[in-house]
Amino acid sequence: MQVLVHDGEPRRTGRQPELCWVRVVGAEPGGSRGLIHNPEGGLSEAELEARYCGRHVFLGRLLNAPHQLESVKQGDEIRFLTCTGAEQPLMVTRAYLEERESWWVMPCEKCGLAECLDPPSVMGRLRFPDSPPDAEVMSFTAFCPVCGGMQLLSRDPSGS
Repeated sequence: MQVLVHDGEPRRTGRQPELCWVRVVGAEPGGSRGLIHNPEGGLSEAELEARYCGRHVFLGRLLNAPHQLESVKQGDEIRFLTCTGAEQPLMVTRAYLEERESWWVMPCEKCGLAECLDPPSVMGRLRFPDSPPDAEVMSFTAFCPVCGGMQLLSRDPSGS
C-alpha cells in the first residue's frame, strides 16, 4: 500500500512528504486522541470521537527509496496511521506518538485531518523561536499538511 512518508513538517525541514510503497507487517494500539469540537464543522462530538479516536498504529516496511527524504530509507520499518482527511495513511514517529495523547487538535476545516507531521512541541518551538527555553507553548495554529487548511493544536487541559 502507499503511505505518505515525510521528514517532518516542511516548514521545518524544507522537504515535502512523498508517497512510498509499504508492506504492512503488524499493528499496535494507537492510544487516545484529544479533539477540539468545532460545532460549525458539521459533526457531533460522538461522531468526532468515532471518526478519530481508538485507532491502531500500523507497522510497515518501506519497499522503495524515497526521492528526497533524509530520515527514512528503503527497508526501514515505519509506523503509520489511517487518517480521516487523508487519501493515504500517514507516517508517524515514536516522538509524535509519545506527545499525541497530551495535545488536542481541532481537525482541519477543509479536509478533516487531525494529525501532524512533527510532535506538537517541535511545531510550537518553531512558531515561537524567541520564547525562553523553559517556556511551554500551550496553543497554536498550523497549516494542514495534506490540503493547506488550518488546524488548531492545544495542550490537553487535564495535563495528561
